[in-house]
Amino acid sequence: MLVEFGFRNQACFREWQTLSMVAEEDKRGAYLASTNLFQAPPGLPKGMSLIRSALVFGPNGSGKSSLCKALQGLQMWITNPENSRMTWRFCFGQRFGGHAPSWTIEPAAFSVTFVQDSVRYRFEAEGADGQVTLERLTAYPKNHAQLWYERVWSSAERQFIWKFGSHLKGPNQDLSKRTPATAPFLGVAATWEHSQLRTVAAWFRRVNTLVSMATHFPTETDSLRSAVQRALSEVTEAKQGGPFLAFLRRLVTGADLGIVGLHPFPALGSEERQRVLATMQEQFQIPEEALGAGERLALGPAFLFLHKSQGPRQAFVLPEVAESDGTLRLLALSTQLYDALSGDGILVVDELDRSLHPALTQAILRLFQEKEHVAAGAQLIGTVHDVTLLDPTLLRRDQIWFTQKGNDGAASLFSLAEYKGVRKDDPFMRRYLSGVYGAIPDLDGFGVAP
Repeated sequence: MLVEFGFRNQACFREWQTLSMVAEEDKRGAYLASTNLFQAPPGLPKGMSLIRSALVFGPNGSGKSSLCKALQGLQMWITNPENSRMTWRFCFGQRFGGHAPSWTIEPAAFSVTFVQDSVRYRFEAEGADGQVTLERLTAYPKNHAQLWYERVWSSAERQFIWKFGSHLKGPNQDLSKRTPATAPFLGVAATWEHSQLRTVAAWFRRVNTLVSMATHFPTETDSLRSAVQRALSEVTEAKQGGPFLAFLRRLVTGADLGIVGLHPFPALGSEERQRVLATMQEQFQIPEEALGAGERLALGPAFLFLHKSQGPRQAFVLPEVAESDGTLRLLALSTQLYDALSGDGILVVDELDRSLHPALTQAILRLFQEKEHVAAGAQLIGTVHDVTLLDPTLLRRDQIWFTQKGNDGAASLFSLAEYKGVRKDDPFMRRYLSGVYGAIPDLDGFGVAP
């Protein structure tokens, strides 16, 4: 579980910002506790609870995507140490300097606190001048701090000063010599099967980030193709598919899209193509001619969708290229949703509500807030523009976050819980739109003369 994520000198964010998943204290009793909170999870101090989801609102260009990219960059850097020269740039190279050149020499910094296997950890890293300048990992077993390792770049000595705590066993000195200046020691040690650090690094592999208009992977197209390939692999192993395909079918047939079935379809020329067509005909009980348009248009690999019909044919098939943007958006989210909900993952989605009806976005949010749907530690972080989600019956104050830019171009991140006097049953949407909380666009100068 994610406890908090902090960062500085990232894109439009100059000063230190923290997205906290720690629930605010409520002396009168926590509201929406049974659905929206992890109450007293193991590994945290007594009485501390975590929120299951957080939504970030704000004007266009206020830093919402930059927040997602900051966490994505850190995750990519730690989980891909073999490509550290590239991933270091994604993680530490997107600094505030574009807004204020003097900040290009300041290090970009990150801090993430999380719980893995009932132990809390805090990972910190800084980078500048094309290399890591600080990396530190602290463990808190039974809530007692233990420094496991630290490396700090000494400009005077032109080398790293390493420090290893007594609780970190293994070939630490040897692995430190194998760690390039651009790579994370945590990721390198995990690659070399360091038992303790491999367990810690595994948490970062459970973070899935989907950023709209991404300049680096994973893009939405990547996610859509990933869903096709995963479903195809399940169909290859079993005629009716496996748990992911079952989840995907429930997702699209339950979203009122007019779809009553779907099937992954191999690429044109694949030996599996005719077998899949035969499976679809048997499974959906549709005539062969009803498959015609879908088969011709799907060069694949892709999905074919069975739509209900009131005409002479009770159903007809369309390929994904003929589906709406909202349907494809839901498909692109499917692998990340499945992985998070079934495996204690953290799903971070930029523009979660894009191309989706507000009721469908709410339904996705509720998947993370209803215990029968969600694994023990699954969490959702999304950026949104849909103000109907500002509903006190759906979200707590500490689940609502805002981004806003100042006159100097620097963005800030803050929570509704930081405002004094906000009642848990206040009309959040109306007050936000009226400017009470800030983080709304100033459109006084908007308009183009004909």
